[in-house]
Amino acid sequence: MINKLQLYAISPIILLFITLIILLITISFYRNNLSIFIITIIGFLISIISIIWIYYNNLKPTLIYPLIIIDNYSLFYSLLILISALYCSIFSYTYIIKKNKKDKNEEFYMLLICSTIGAIILVSSMHLATLFIGLELMSIALYGLIVYLRNDLKALESGIKYMVLSSISSCFLLFGMALLYFYYGNLTVTNYYFLIDNQIARWTIIGIILILISLGFKLSIIPFHMSTPDIYEGSITPISAFIATVSKISVFAALIRFLLILPNINIFLKNVITIISIVTIIFGNLLALKQNNLKRILGYSSIANLGYLLTGIVAMQHSKFILETINIYLLTYNLTNLGIFGILSILNNEKLSYYKGLFWSQPDLAIILTIMLLSLAGIPITAGFIGKIYILLTAINYQLWLIIISIIIGNSIGIYYYLRIISYLYMDIRNDKKIFNRRIFIIYFFVLFLALIILLIGIFPQNLISLIRSLS
Repeated sequence: MINKLQLYAISPIILLFITLIILLITISFYRNNLSIFIITIIGFLISIISIIWIYYNNLKPTLIYPLIIIDNYSLFYSLLILISALYCSIFSYTYIIKKNKKDKNEEFYMLLICSTIGAIILVSSMHLATLFIGLELMSIALYGLIVYLRNDLKALESGIKYMVLSSISSCFLLFGMALLYFYYGNLTVTNYYFLIDNQIARWTIIGIILILISLGFKLSIIPFHMSTPDIYEGSITPISAFIATVSKISVFAALIRFLLILPNINIFLKNVITIISIVTIIFGNLLALKQNNLKRILGYSSIANLGYLLTGIVAMQHSKFILETINIYLLTYNLTNLGIFGILSILNNEKLSYYKGLFWSQPDLAIILTIMLLSLAGIPITAGFIGKIYILLTAINYQLWLIIISIIIGNSIGIYYYLRIISYLYMDIRNDKKIFNRRIFIIYFFVLFLALIILLIGIFPQNLISLIRSLS
């Protein structure tokens, strides 16, 4: 039986399930996009409030059987996931309205909530079974979301690619879990799970490698990155934002949780992750150089940013500073991506040539997009600068010289193509672009708010750092 404390701890997940049931019943009797959207927003907001309530009431880390743990770590990432999903649902509503599809796409919000529930289960999992369930619940819903609201072959291609590669990654995950179960007889993850005579067994290493390969597919790190730019380009903009934020954050948080159970990272495994990190940083940025589609640029940029985050895994020695670094970087990266995809949702155009001279027709949007791009580049007085500095300090602190060199080279390349986009915004090309209408004004408000947050974090980072330290 689940006691009262455990019930409070998993209330965000329960509230999302209740929202899903309400949506299902409502759609059965009354199909109206605005009504379903309002119910979805209310569900997300109540779940966010429940997480804040749990945190401020200082509930102790709570284990729900051996399956799920609710602690500061899972609360932080659950909050980040819910905020991102809330933004993406708002972007999605305005996209549906612009396409004049008011009464045909209510199931879209159900898929969005399903995927969000899977992501929250993923970051809270302490058992390989819940890791698999969360990953599949998130991914299967994404199969539909990727092809939703688009009737072209590009979207279909993206959906099929994601489905095939996700299926392959699931096979790796299940095989790795089977090897661990074969050796240990259970799938419970604890601090002593991989310790036998103070050594990590051979079958354990093989199982861990297979699980890491599976998560590598989901994170799109090189060499598992093949479909990422196509998926970003083929999906509608709100779902591209969802993949760039919710999907990446949840999988990486689950990966960190999984690796924290190891007493240390095996030397061979550490060397492999170091090589993958270096290659991902360099080639992720290089591949973005020749792209002329903003979504594809962001896709390759996400690959490079995952390479930066792998630095934390290489340096991981049960240090709170490492968790602090990863948390700060993921938070700043997440906020910046939401801002950029919000601008894309307003403009509804992903071709880089479309942005030439944007400053002369919509100076406010051009300035906001400039702030977001400077944050991704890691330029001072933006939130992205704080994240990049923490990653660099981590590499220096653990004397990861090859990774330090790759970070400097990769970020220099990144600054080049981010500044290339910015230069397009201020070209002296005076085109009249009709952008705003009342239906998308709400996105403008949220994007403006994100831009201010990014600047405030960049100028006054101490409050954020103190909050992250209390959660690490």
